[in-house]
Amino acid sequence: MSIVVAIYVFLGAIMDEPSIQVLTTPIFYPLIVTHLGYDPIWFGIMQVRLLEIGLIAPPVGMVCFVVAGMDKTITLQNVYRSILPFLYMELITMPLFMFIPAISLWLPSLMK
Repeated sequence: MSIVVAIYVFLGAIMDEPSIQVLTTPIFYPLIVTHLGYDPIWFGIMQVRLLEIGLIAPPVGMVCFVVAGMDKTITLQNVYRSILPFLYMELITMPLFMFIPAISLWLPSLMK
């Protein structure tokens, strides 16, 4: 799963989210979820979170470029500096969700 995490963060930094999902889900879903027995809802939550991390992660975080392009008075360096606390929090919570899947599956379990 660590390799999958690295792949999603790397791809999220250089591509947009729908393209990554279309390219990787047919490969990773049968290999990771079906073969290794992971929960499909957990895998979907992890996939979306990893893609969001990739979209804000420097050096090519596409969301950062969009925010910097919206207001010409804000530099890209300021956007990267402002996004770091959110990125650090995502990097702290991601291992929690990976190693304790019940955290991310609690709310969906209430729907049954």
